[in-house]
Amino acid sequence: MSSLNHQVNAQIAPRNSSSCVGSESGDYSQSDGYVDSIAAGKSLAISSICRIICSKNSCEVIGDEQLAKFYAALYDALVAKERIVLCTLLHTTTNLFSLGLPGVEILLPNYIMAIDLILTESMQLQLNPSIPQATMRHSCLKALGSVISWPTTFSAQPICTFDINPLGSEGKLLNIHNMVYLDIRVRILQILIHTLRNEIAPNNLCLVLSLCNIFYEECCAFDIQNQKERKNSSNSIKSKLQSQSSINEAYLADEDKLFCRSVVRGIVSAVCDNLCKSQWSSDRSICVSAIECLNAIPALHASIIFDNKDISTASLIVSSLCRFIDNQLMKPPMFHSKDLHSTVVSAYNSLNVWLCACPALTEIETCLKMVAKTIELGLTGGKNLEPENYNPASQRVRDAANCLLEHVFSSVSSSQLQGVVDERRLLLKYGPAIIDTTRFKHFLINNSTLLSIHEATQFSNVLSVFIVIRTPSKPAHANFIQLEGKSREEVKKNEVIESARYVPGSDTVPQCAIINQADLSSRSSSTSTSIHSLVNKLSIDEGGIDGAKNDQLTHDIKQFSFPTDFWQPLCKLDEVPCELTDTPTTEKILRELKQIKDCLDKGQSPIGRRSLENVWLNGGATNKNEVGNEGPASINSIPAFLYSMGLLSEECYQKELVQLDSGQCDRFYKDLHTMVDSSPVRIPQTVSLYYVKRGQRKVGEILANMENIMNLDSTFAYLLSDLGDGIQTKSHPFWTGSWNNSFSSDRKPKNYGNTCDNYSLDGTEYALYWSDNMMEFAFITPTVKSIEMAKNCKNPLLDKTTTSNQTIKKLQYNEIKILVIWVERFEDIELFPIGDLALDQFSNQPVEHIAFYLYSFEEDLIKVTVRETALKLGKPGPLIDEACVSKYSLASLIRTTVFNVSRRYIVEFDK
Repeated sequence: MSSLNHQVNAQIAPRNSSSCVGSESGDYSQSDGYVDSIAAGKSLAISSICRIICSKNSCEVIGDEQLAKFYAALYDALVAKERIVLCTLLHTTTNLFSLGLPGVEILLPNYIMAIDLILTESMQLQLNPSIPQATMRHSCLKALGSVISWPTTFSAQPICTFDINPLGSEGKLLNIHNMVYLDIRVRILQILIHTLRNEIAPNNLCLVLSLCNIFYEECCAFDIQNQKERKNSSNSIKSKLQSQSSINEAYLADEDKLFCRSVVRGIVSAVCDNLCKSQWSSDRSICVSAIECLNAIPALHASIIFDNKDISTASLIVSSLCRFIDNQLMKPPMFHSKDLHSTVVSAYNSLNVWLCACPALTEIETCLKMVAKTIELGLTGGKNLEPENYNPASQRVRDAANCLLEHVFSSVSSSQLQGVVDERRLLLKYGPAIIDTTRFKHFLINNSTLLSIHEATQFSNVLSVFIVIRTPSKPAHANFIQLEGKSREEVKKNEVIESARYVPGSDTVPQCAIINQADLSSRSSSTSTSIHSLVNKLSIDEGGIDGAKNDQLTHDIKQFSFPTDFWQPLCKLDEVPCELTDTPTTEKILRELKQIKDCLDKGQSPIGRRSLENVWLNGGATNKNEVGNEGPASINSIPAFLYSMGLLSEECYQKELVQLDSGQCDRFYKDLHTMVDSSPVRIPQTVSLYYVKRGQRKVGEILANMENIMNLDSTFAYLLSDLGDGIQTKSHPFWTGSWNNSFSSDRKPKNYGNTCDNYSLDGTEYALYWSDNMMEFAFITPTVKSIEMAKNCKNPLLDKTTTSNQTIKKLQYNEIKILVIWVERFEDIELFPIGDLALDQFSNQPVEHIAFYLYSFEEDLIKVTVRETALKLGKPGPLIDEACVSKYSLASLIRTTVFNVSRRYIVEFDK
C-alpha cells in the first residue's frame, strides 16, 4: 500500500500555473517544436501515473491526498485539450471508471467530451505518433464501454455535489454544477451514431455495435422503470385533483419513452443504411455483428419498439435484410464463399426473429411479397425458375430459407406454447370415456408433419375431431376442430345468395342489400368449417368435462363469415365470364361414363373388377339424402377431416399422406416420444453459473457455494431471479440442461408441494428456463452432486445398442460450453480453474468454451471480463471484455449474448 502511494507522490508534481497551460491558451512565445516537446513530456507523465493507478489491486486503497492530486492532474489534461496528451490519457485509462475509485465521477463529463473529440478527429489524423489511428479509436470505444451504463444507473443524481468547483476555475470547466448523469446520454448517442456511420476498421465496428446493444438495453430498462414510477405518481395526483384537467396524461406516459425510442431508431437507421454497402457486406464479422445488433431489439419492451402500433422500424429492418440477402446471393459465383453464405444464413435467421416478433408484417402485402421472393431466392437460387433449373447457393442457405418458410406458416402470428399437449395430456384432461389412445390415427404429411387424429363426435354431438400436430418447428400441440356439414336446404340457400352477387355491367348491387348477416354466416365452406379451440389454453388441473360443458363448448364456437364487400369484383376482369374448359376431374368423369356406355352397348354388365371404384356405378354420386346428411353418428369424422383438408385423394395417399401403423400401442407411443418428442424444435443451450468467494481456487469449494444460494451476494441472487423461470426437471417437457432428464414424458399436473427456503438449481431437480420461438436456455448452478451424476450417465443420443459406429461419427457434435462466473474479488479471475470445469459432460474432454466473469465494483454496476478459447466464430456481443453494465439489464444482456454465441456456432456448423 505504501509503495503505491509513494509511486503516486513521485509521479504527480505540485500544481502551479504552468501546469494548466494547454495548446489552446496561446501563452507560448517559444517555437512550435518547444511546445511539442512540452506536450510530449506531459503526455509521458500522464501515461506513467495513469498506468500506476489503473493497475490498482481491488484490495488496495489509495490515500485521499494522492487520489485528489491524481484527479487534479487528469482534470487539467482534460480541460487543456492537448491532443497528444488526451490520446495518451484515453489510451491508458480504459478501465479507470471500473476501479471503484471514490469521487471519480467528477471527471465523467470532461472524459466523455474527450472521447468524442479524439474519436472524431482520429478518423482523419494520427493525433499521437506512437498510437495508430485505429488503435486510438479502439481505446476510445473501450473507454466509452466502461461508462456507458453510468447515466441510466445513477439517473437524475447530480454529478457534482459541491457548491464550488474543487478542481479548477470556472473558465476552464464544463459547467457540471447543474448536470445530472442523464444529461450525458445525448452525447453518448451522438458518439455511437457518428462511429457507426464513419468507422472503417472491422474490430472497431464490431465493438461499437456491441456498445449500441448495451446502450439501448440500458435506456429501455431505465425508461420502462421510470415510466412505471411516473404512472404511479400521476395516479396519486389524479386522485387528489380529480376535478382538474391540467394533467397531461399523454405527456406523463410518453415523456420518458421518447429518448429510448430515438436511440433505437437512430441506431437502426445507421445500421440499415450501411448494411448493404460493400465495406460492411464484404466482411463477415461486421455483417454478423450488425445482424446480431438488430436481433436484440425485439427483446426490448413492446412499448418502445411498437409504440402506438407503429411498425415502421420493423418494416425498415425486414426490407433491409431482404435487400442484403438479394445483394449477397446475386453476386457472381467467384465472390461466393463460406463467409458470404454465413452472412446470408444469419440474415435469414434475423428475418425469422423479426417476423415472429412482429407478425403484423406478414399482413402487409408488399412486405410479404418481399419476404416470399427472398425465400424463393434461397431455395431455388433465383426467381421464377423452373424446377429443373433450381440451383441454391449452398445447402446451408437452402436450409436457412426453408427454416424461415416453415416459421412463417407455423410460428408467425401464433402464440408461444407454454407446454406440450399430446395424446396422454388429452387423456388426463378429458378422461378415458372420451379419449382412447388406441383409437388415434397417425398420419405423416410430406415427411415433415405428424398428424394424430381422434374421433370427437360423441364429445360435442357435432362432426368433430381432436388433432395433435407435431412439426419440425413446434412441439406437440392439440386442437379441437368441428366439421359443419350442409343440408340440401342450406345448399339451395347458398345458391340464392350466390345469385345475389354483383351483376356484371351494373354499377350497383341492390341484391346484396337484402341479404342478412345470418345468410352470410351460412356461406361458410360446406366441406369444412374449421373451429380452432386450442386445447393448450385449457387448464389441465380441472376435472373431467360433463355434458353441460360439452354444450357450452359447442355453442361458444363462432362461425367464420365473409364480409359483405368480399363478393364485389376487384377489377374489370372479374366482370368477364370465363369459358368453361375441361379439367382433369371432368375428363376422368367422362372416361368413367364412356366405360359404362361401352359395356352396355356390348350387352355386358358394367360391374367388373375395373369398375369397382366407379362412383357412378356404386351409387356414391346419386344416393343423396334429399333432406340432409344422415347425422354425425353415422359419419366417420377422420376421413371427412382429411378430405376437407385436401389430403384424402388418390394422388396424395401413400405419397404426401402416409398412415402409420400403431397396432402395438405401447411400443408405438414409446418410440414416438423417444424419436419425435425428445427431439428439440428449438436450439437448446445450457449456461453454467458459478460463484467464487474471496481466495477460492479449488473446484470443490466453488461448487459447494451453490448449495446455499441464500448466503451469496444479493446482486447475484437478483441476477438468478431475472434470468429465467424455475422449473422441475422431472416434469419439464422441454430442455433442462442435460440430455438425460430433458423432454420429460410426464404429463400429469404439476405438484410443487411445500415450498422450501432454499432450492438447488443444479439441474438434478430444479433449474432456470427461458425460451422464445427459436431458442431455449437452461441456466444451472452446478454442484458436486450434479457433476457426479453427469459422470455416471451415458449420452442417450449415442446409444451403441441401436446406433452403428458410422452413425455415431456423424452424430458427434460438441456444443460450445458457456460459463458465467461471479467473483467477489477481481484478482480471482486468473485463479479460476476453468480447465477443470470446461469439460464435455460425457467424454470428460476439454471443449470450446467462453467464460463471462462478473465483478461488482460499484453499487448496481458490474464489470464484465471475457475469456474464451480460439473461437473461429469470432467474439460475439453485446457482453464484451471490460464492459460495464447495470444489474437491471445484466440478465437480458446475458441471454442476448448466449443467443448470439449459439446462433454463430450453429451457422458455422454445416454438417
